[in-house]
Amino acid sequence: ADRIGRRRLVMLSAVVAALGTFLLLLAQDMTLVLVGGSVLGVGAGTFMATNWALGTDLVPPQEAGRYLGISNLAGAGAGIVGAGIGGPMADFFNRLQPGLGYLVIFAVYGGLFLLSILALARVRTPAYVESRRPA
Repeated sequence: ADRIGRRRLVMLSAVVAALGTFLLLLAQDMTLVLVGGSVLGVGAGTFMATNWALGTDLVPPQEAGRYLGISNLAGAGAGIVGAGIGGPMADFFNRLQPGLGYLVIFAVYGGLFLLSILALARVRTPAYVESRRPA
């Protein structure tokens, strides 16, 4: 992250996670499920770790703990909302065509990773963070 920048690493990890999600969409056998799930896991894990680090860069150092807590609450809230929406959404699409609900959920999940790249493209690192980077 120090070499290429945290924002770029978060964006790259979002691409990797989206790729893993779309591999799961295409999976016709267990091998591709394992590959797609592994790619998704690496991308999502890197995304979460570097996203938190980037988040602490975007706020004054004395406020980092507070905003990291808010970020964690937002992530937990998103998981709760996602579970509440995802199940009924899968049921709805599965009634239209068996198995379609899970494909829609994976497509939405991958799309959200891609949307995060667009949002991150607008994020600028504050000057006080640039001055803390090693030469």
